[in-house]
Amino acid sequence: MGFCTTVWLFHRLLSDHLSDDRHVFSPNFFRRLGEKLAQVDNILLVTGGFTGVGEAVALSYTLGRKKSQKPSTTWHVLPERDEEVRVRGAIVFGFCIGSFFLTSFHISMTVFQDKSDKAKQRSDKTFERIGYGETVFSGNSVREREIIAARAFDICVLIEGA
Repeated sequence: MGFCTTVWLFHRLLSDHLSDDRHVFSPNFFRRLGEKLAQVDNILLVTGGFTGVGEAVALSYTLGRKKSQKPSTTWHVLPERDEEVRVRGAIVFGFCIGSFFLTSFHISMTVFQDKSDKAKQRSDKTFERIGYGETVFSGNSVREREIIAARAFDICVLIEGA
């Protein structure tokens, strides 16, 4: 199936779903989206490795591929950790034997964020591999991971949410 067929499948799924229960963003919609995407031959599904919508689509996609005996093409791209660099600065004024001087210095501190409510994360705040598909670690923060992933794909449909 080509890109046009994929768009048609998505349009058909959306139309069917809207006529069914009028809730576009229900869990059933994302489960069905994964199942429909699994029918497309030339596709690679990539998640950010977090729980929620991406996980729901990826799980049903992976199960659909397995059921139809197609190769697994599910990838999860996670950062090693999600670090946040906090910069604290201070300026010191002083006198030295009648002369005025100005000194400044900066203190930076790296804090690893706790994302255990959104992804599998170890006590040292590194992320764990996902139990299905392939997991790739890229970048030192979610922001870096997003920048790297954005440069890796020519066409990308982002599905994300809680």
